[in-house]
Amino acid sequence: MKNYKRNKWKDSFYYSSRTRKVVLVFLLLLFLFSLTIGFSLLSRVLSIGTNTEIRPDRDIRITNVEGPILSNGAYENGNYQYSHDLLVSKGVLPNQNATITYKITITNNSSNNKLIEEIRDELNGNITYEITDYKVGIDEIPAGESVTITLVIKNNGTSSTTYSAEFNFIFGDVYIDITPPTITFNPEPDSIWKTENFNVQISATDDVAITEFKYCLTTNSTCTPTTDADPSGTIVAIQNDGKYAICITATDNAKTPHTTEICSNVNSMHYQLDKTPPVISSLTAQTTLGLTNTVTAKVIDSQSGITGYAWTTTNNQPNTFTNVSATTSEQTYTYTAKENGTVYFWVTDAAGHVSSKSVEVTMVATPHARITAYDNSLGYTTCETVQCALDELYDLYGYEP
Repeated sequence: MKNYKRNKWKDSFYYSSRTRKVVLVFLLLLFLFSLTIGFSLLSRVLSIGTNTEIRPDRDIRITNVEGPILSNGAYENGNYQYSHDLLVSKGVLPNQNATITYKITITNNSSNNKLIEEIRDELNGNITYEITDYKVGIDEIPAGESVTITLVIKNNGTSSTTYSAEFNFIFGDVYIDITPPTITFNPEPDSIWKTENFNVQISATDDVAITEFKYCLTTNSTCTPTTDADPSGTIVAIQNDGKYAICITATDNAKTPHTTEICSNVNSMHYQLDKTPPVISSLTAQTTLGLTNTVTAKVIDSQSGITGYAWTTTNNQPNTFTNVSATTSEQTYTYTAKENGTVYFWVTDAAGHVSSKSVEVTMVATPHARITAYDNSLGYTTCETVQCALDELYDLYGYEP
């Protein structure tokens, strides 16, 4: 049997290498542990979570708590605790008159005004709480300033009760919304009569967001908006004759919502459409014989109203009209024709429509006799009527015809 001698140098080298491996593993674990501790500390400082969320509310802190102030036998079973955004309290309220009160000072260390968006309570036991010296309408904390609110915890039952409560203060990194929504009409009403269908786009904007946007279209002075619309832009079509107003309501999602209500005719301006020309209901000539003939026109325009009229003896549209104040009631216009022939009547409305109609004139009489006296004592007379001629014959010849 061979007798192997130990190689001390080799053994020494073997154990030394193994020891170094152990040391290296230990150092590696220590390094990883130090990284974990370092990241944890860094996470606390920067508020970094697994979703790498940066919390803006670190600028807001509960900087002071006065209390508890006990009344009517109430007492705490434990010291109250609070952090920058949390107050924990426990106590006993032996009767309905017992209260525990805290005064909490909240400081805004940021450069922006911020909101207290919510105060949420989690309560165990038959209790309720009141918040005094705090109103929704003044829940903004100006930059660099502090706000103090008072929490009063009261027994809501008829017997003694023990409670525990956590009050969480959730802060928003936003400006307080004191501005109601802004409503836009495009185009704005101008009270100019259009002759073709057109569209109006309505929209609304707000510092926060629009939660409700409704409208209605009316030919009256106002209406109640009931049709849902998209605040980013909704088309309202004007397609029928009339004078229109669009009424809108827009509500935002502020903590105390603001609502803007407006009609497009707020400045006495309307959206106006007149696709119908004036209607000439009648055009008639006198039916009795005479040296002249009266022609009568009746006309109405129920939308934009009559603004002018003209008479011609040709069918060419005139360049000028006799102006009249715009009217939607039926109007009567007359013309004196001195000759037989065709007479044309023209009428225009405020929208620019022109209507025309013609009538034949046939009852203008021509002279039946022309007798000229030749007796110097009687003078000279030219007659254009039968009666005139008969009178002259009587004067000339001395007898009555």
